Amino acid sequence: RGVDSIWVGSRQITAADLPDGFVDFGSGGIPAVPWLALIALAVLMATAYYLKHFGSGRELYALGSNPEAARLAGIPVRRRILLAYTFCGALAGLAGALYLARFGNVDSGTGTGYELTVVSAVVVGGVVFTGGSGSVYGAALGALLLTSVNSVLPALGVSSVWVLAINGFLLILAIAVDRIVALRVATALKKRNARHG
Repeated sequence: RGVDSIWVGSRQITAADLPDGFVDFGSGGIPAVPWLALIALAVLMATAYYLKHFGSGRELYALGSNPEAARLAGIPVRRRILLAYTFCGALAGLAGALYLARFGNVDSGTGTGYELTVVSAVVVGGVVFTGGSGSVYGAALGALLLTSVNSVLPALGVSSVWVLAINGFLLILAIAVDRIVALRVATALKKRNARHG
């Protein structure tokens, strides 16, 4: 973000700089369904399909579970990591373009403060914080939940400080639950192995 601020400076992109069709696209759609929602749904489904049905997608789960074991299994670790970061960067660029189409104004500070919300949404959606487990659909549901929280609470007069605190609490709670479940599974496996050993 610092490099971006130095590169872009204080310049903004506003609706006046954009083609009319681009701005209209951001607010248009078929009856009751915006184009932006349809694009987001298409990207969601395509990503979920890729991670489930393509070998390189499933290898990303293996990397999250145990990078060293993945390397020993013959998975090209560096190539898969590069693929993941490239894909994430492309999706971030797409999200930025859709944000611009929707709101008609972006600058180098756009998106500041979303980091905690994004991490919280992913973890609340069931994605393991350390990687290796979870689903795209779960992350989307987590994002939907936190978006609702961040929209409803301010409308009820709740301070933005408390909204941020609630996001943090949900993140800690999700991590704690995930850790407890993991420990119980590990304990159950040890007991079963001891009985059969």
